[in-house]
Amino acid sequence: MNMKTKKWPQRGTKAWAGMPLWILCLFLAINSGAKEIKHRFLAKDESRAQLHYVDQFDSSNDWKIQLEKGCRDIRLLESNRVLVSHTDGYAEFDLATRKKVAEVRDPRFRKTETVTRLPNGNTILGANKKGITFFEVKSGGAVVREANFPQFQTMRLMRLSPQGHFLFGANTDHVIEADWSGKVYADFQVPGAKHIYWIRKMDSGCRVSTGYGKSIVDVTPDGEVLRTLGGTDAYHFFSRPFELPRGHIVACNWTGHKPGDSERGPQLVEFDAEGNVVWKWHDPVRAGTIHGVIILK
Repeated sequence: MNMKTKKWPQRGTKAWAGMPLWILCLFLAINSGAKEIKHRFLAKDESRAQLHYVDQFDSSNDWKIQLEKGCRDIRLLESNRVLVSHTDGYAEFDLATRKKVAEVRDPRFRKTETVTRLPNGNTILGANKKGITFFEVKSGGAVVREANFPQFQTMRLMRLSPQGHFLFGANTDHVIEADWSGKVYADFQVPGAKHIYWIRKMDSGCRVSTGYGKSIVDVTPDGEVLRTLGGTDAYHFFSRPFELPRGHIVACNWTGHKPGDSERGPQLVEFDAEGNVVWKWHDPVRAGTIHGVIILK
């Protein structure tokens, strides 16, 4: 029998009644052979202000860290540490001890949304003040340099391009690429986006998490959409995603500011390269609404 071309009868039809047992067993083995996806991950809980470590291989390893309200960005560092943004600076936590090991706070950095650690040990803070302002600060909080973009508003996360430029969403649906001198290299709209959350530059353009657009889209440098993940009423708001090997992407489906809003839909959704949903995580008893994830395995 040619297993590649043989058309199997629909399950539950009379044809199954006379099927030899060994064929039934073979069919079930073939169709149940897909390995269940499991992950170890860090999830930033916005509505309950917590950082969760979830180990789906061994739940006895799970833990959480209580954070302050308003922490939006999380970045994994070397030496088993995680960097989180505060509304007026940043903090670092040791993942082994779950203790805070470093912190910078200053009223100058009020309305901080995003944080990036540089190879030289300095940190970039991005704040929604005077439009949008970026600060590069030393470990003690001293400001090394500053860039202000008064023409833009409503940034969520900033990521650096391969050229070291700022990449961020502004004015709800615009992708912006700019540098410390104030020069703007790109400013274009993404169709359907509202409160763009995250951007990564690619050879073909950018990958964008569209916020209330409920999607992650790949767009050309002039904003033409090449691919869409999600974008349906099954979701509410796509915040920070995490990219995995083989083209898989885990999206955070944020569903509201209240702790109980996590009941409204899956908190994390994994898409494969073809856009199929291959994994979900939904635990509204344990966690509130999730707006950041780092997949560790």
